Amino acid sequence: MLVLIADDNADNRQLLIDIIQSIGHEVVSAFDGPETLALVRDRKPDLVILDVNMPGMSGFEVCNQLKADPETDDIPVVMLTALRADDYKTQGIVSTADDYVSKPFNPRELIARIKLWLEPKEAVDTLSKSDQSQDEPG
Repeated sequence: MLVLIADDNADNRQLLIDIIQSIGHEVVSAFDGPETLALVRDRKPDLVILDVNMPGMSGFEVCNQLKADPETDDIPVVMLTALRADDYKTQGIVSTADDYVSKPFNPRELIARIKLWLEPKEAVDTLSKSDQSQDEPG
């Protein structure tokens, strides 16, 4: 499974990369909103983890664009931010984000949320591959 991380802080990106790779997933990362949108369209990740405050455009704006596009609207988006006010959580939900995690985060909680979004897709992909192999002439 491919996870895209979007965060303008290099230390945060590296921490997230380390955590996600430790549970066996491939990671691609972006520095800002425009780069995130380009990578999503190019790589079609299975999950996007978005920081809210990024240069170019906010994570909320990126999320809204992803969810408005039929090509990317089914990709789960987890908002990850140091902003803690309830208004920001509400804005995250209104922006059609699928989940919201506050910084500083507990790595175990983040791993659990990643698994929550990726395990169903992994199961579907496995079944799909199994069905395809049964359809092939043997």
